[in-house]
Amino acid sequence: MKLSNYLPKTERAYPWWVAAAWCWPLLANAGHVVSHRESLLSLSILCGLVAYPHRVNLFRAMTVLLSPALLYWTAFLAVMGGFPSAAAVQAAVGTTASELRDGMGLGLAHATVLVELVLLTMVLVLPTRPRTPPAWHRLAGTLAFVSLAGACVHTRLLTSPAIAHPGLVALEAVDSWVGFHLLQGRQAPTPLPHVRPGVFVFVVGESARWDAFFGQEAAPGSSVERLRNRLKDPSQGWSLPPVCASANGTYRSVPLLLTGYSPAEASAASTAPSWIGRAWSAGARTVRLSNQSLDVYTENVFDTVVPPPQGTAPPDGWLVTALDKELSQRPARGTQPLVILLHLTQAHFEYFRRYPGGESAQRTEDEHYDQAIEYSAKVLLDVMSRLDALPEPGVLVFTSDHGEGLPRDGTGLLRHLGPDVSPAEVWVPGFIAYNREGAAYAPLPEQQPPRVAHRSVTHLFGSALTGEPFMPTGADVIQTHKGTMSCGTFPLFDTHASRR
Repeated sequence: MKLSNYLPKTERAYPWWVAAAWCWPLLANAGHVVSHRESLLSLSILCGLVAYPHRVNLFRAMTVLLSPALLYWTAFLAVMGGFPSAAAVQAAVGTTASELRDGMGLGLAHATVLVELVLLTMVLVLPTRPRTPPAWHRLAGTLAFVSLAGACVHTRLLTSPAIAHPGLVALEAVDSWVGFHLLQGRQAPTPLPHVRPGVFVFVVGESARWDAFFGQEAAPGSSVERLRNRLKDPSQGWSLPPVCASANGTYRSVPLLLTGYSPAEASAASTAPSWIGRAWSAGARTVRLSNQSLDVYTENVFDTVVPPPQGTAPPDGWLVTALDKELSQRPARGTQPLVILLHLTQAHFEYFRRYPGGESAQRTEDEHYDQAIEYSAKVLLDVMSRLDALPEPGVLVFTSDHGEGLPRDGTGLLRHLGPDVSPAEVWVPGFIAYNREGAAYAPLPEQQPPRVAHRSVTHLFGSALTGEPFMPTGADVIQTHKGTMSCGTFPLFDTHASRR
């Protein structure tokens, strides 16, 4: 028994179901940043349907074959706010499994994606009745179709090699993974000339914007306010100027950050040793405590590795317990320097999962993000309190891998990793904190540029490790999936001015 027997007889309206499946992403996401190239592509399909309804089975086959792309298109708009592209596909296949899983979960739960699924199902199961249009109808439709197709070519939608051959994007990502994991690996680290005694913690945050820590007003008595107050006291720490992230995706920015390379040196950074590896090679004990996938950065230089729990990463508080366990064994290791890489999940989407009680709280997305930042500030203060209790020098250096786009920005660009980058993704916090014994390890420099490069945070950590002078580098570029862009092109925290 055929399902079509129970469906309304809509043979003549069938082309409009196909058109709806192609145009729904545009209609449903009209408030987002929309590229006219994708609009022209959808209109070309619509013109073809109007001009050649007797070829309706061809359009049915094309829609079914391209349904994964249409679903991806719809989900990307819903989750990221920007249009998908070859660069966005590369981001999807090149990122970590956990980040891809979280993004897919958000997309599949979005109402616009569910509507698109219904439309594609209707295209698949509804009956069709081809009909021949009059000659003038075909001529007018053909002219419209050719003109729109020409406009697409003019805007290079079809001339870009990555778009004309999307399979190359996946092949490039696989080749990069195989080249690193199976063929090359990282170079043996060159030992640092000297590593001071003490405990050094390099904290890599996640999706933390500069204004979340230092720009917007903090609630009295909040963890964010207490952290700011501590960093205003040079005897306990100090903050860097706004830091330009090396990239707007974790899997790109973290290797650049840990190796201290610029975005222009991304190829070299893929195999270069980290500063932590160089400290290990110089005789320091190294520990990795991570609430993120270990695939983000791989280097066999850690004496102890504590990976994240299985499944969805819990709030970062468990890392403090893991740190306590490591520090409790510290007296038995004498004066050997201890270098710790602490990788937070901090404020990664889904924000409500990043702090205790968030899953049951009724808050907006912006409010969930602020609560995640507040909780992460508490975790950072807890780590600092452990260093304060040490009888030896203790130093903590923090920055985030990248920022995060939020609904309140008004740009239409949400979260991170997309091919279009908002200022909120570029500017991240950076600071250093220390206990009384470690204050001499990180003197406040007399002068700093108004904005600094991501690798300056790495050099600050290296300066604390070795005692070499800290020379911050001015902000230069950020690596995106469309290439490197000057940080100066992004207004400083004026996110409402970034709509384009």
